[in-house]
Amino acid sequence: MNKMYVRFALSILLAAMLIGPVIAKDDHDDSPIVKHMERVASNYKKLRRQARRMKFDDTSVKMVAQMQIHVIGAMHENFEVAEKLSGKEKKLMILNFRKDMSKLVKKLLDLEIALLEDRKADAKRMIGELAKHKSDGHEKYTEEGGES
Repeated sequence: MNKMYVRFALSILLAAMLIGPVIAKDDHDDSPIVKHMERVASNYKKLRRQARRMKFDDTSVKMVAQMQIHVIGAMHENFEVAEKLSGKEKKLMILNFRKDMSKLVKKLLDLEIALLEDRKADAKRMIGELAKHKSDGHEKYTEEGGES
């Protein structure tokens, strides 16, 4: 009976190893801006879990600091929607993108201060407000218009 479980687990593992790269390759974008924003999103998800439990710690501040760094990094990268434009339209798109990203950095700085001052309720509220910023940004600045 034990061997049956081991064989089953190994077959599942093998299938995942064979199929996983094919699935992952489909829609994965390795552009620098995507890498930065994936790091931001990863830390955001962890912070949301902490906010639900109202249990923030030293890692919370570190995650927010990492998010700030990656937002600033992403802010200066090219992005597909702007690259498809030209002239004044392109400049305006990039300007608006940077303005929105600078607002996000400000929100993250405010969140960091709230965490350092142990204002848990404020931190929880601020983390909740980041979701709207994310969806608005994706709507404006991604090809998918909010689907990413």
